[in-house]
Amino acid sequence: RYCRLADEQQAVYRAIHSQQAPEIAAMLRNPSCDVPYMHIFALLTRLKQVCDHPALIDEQDAAGAESAKIEVFDEILDEALDGGLQVVVFSQYVKMIAILSEHLERRRVAHLVLTGETRDRGRIIRRFNSEQHERVLLASLLAGGVGIDLTGASVVLHYDRWWNPAKENQATDR
Repeated sequence: RYCRLADEQQAVYRAIHSQQAPEIAAMLRNPSCDVPYMHIFALLTRLKQVCDHPALIDEQDAAGAESAKIEVFDEILDEALDGGLQVVVFSQYVKMIAILSEHLERRRVAHLVLTGETRDRGRIIRRFNSEQHERVLLASLLAGGVGIDLTGASVVLHYDRWWNPAKENQATDR
């Protein structure tokens, strides 16, 4: 699903873009300059993070920051849970998983978290697949997309798109 950025997100997005994009564009137009690929990817990453949630780039008041994507996430999640379905939510940003986990805690939605830091991955996966406990699993794309089977999931949400569609597909197939 697509959504428009919230006003706060738009302002942060525009500020980052206006600060960094002109310099990169000038370098790209100059044939004697080396192409600053790392600067380009850094800018794109920051802009992607703002689209997820402004707190990804500025930890000030993460709970109070406005994100239109969270509103759409809530709509999809509520629809799935009301239908009795289990949901896996992937993000490439561990910090976004933490934000989503805090959001779900405030909403009193029971959930599990699977990241590279998760100690007992097998227990988390068994618990989710048993369909008797938490019906939402938040997983980092890398930790949740390799070597596991999330057979309990009926719905897969990619909260943010990754650079490599094959990795997304692999995670979805799990």
